[in-house]
Amino acid sequence: MSIIKKDSYDSVDSYAALFLMALAKYHEKTHDTPFIVEREAQIQSVMHAMETMRCSDGLYMNDLEHRAKYLMDNVETNAGLRGYISLVEKG
Repeated sequence: MSIIKKDSYDSVDSYAALFLMALAKYHEKTHDTPFIVEREAQIQSVMHAMETMRCSDGLYMNDLEHRAKYLMDNVETNAGLRGYISLVEKG
């Protein structure tokens, strides 16, 4: 059994994905495009963090240390990718 260290991530892929999903939902509800545009660099950085976890089989691993691929994390990652695409199309 592993214990997650304080101030560490247990799932880089799904944290990034949940952030992108939340941003897309925010934009859908508020249409606050300037808010999104002003944060483009940060959004790209989060997207890059998520993409670094992508494996050659198309699935995402949760972190570089454990290299596990969890179904729920990959479902969230897929939703995060959809959120990102939504932001790019509307932004």
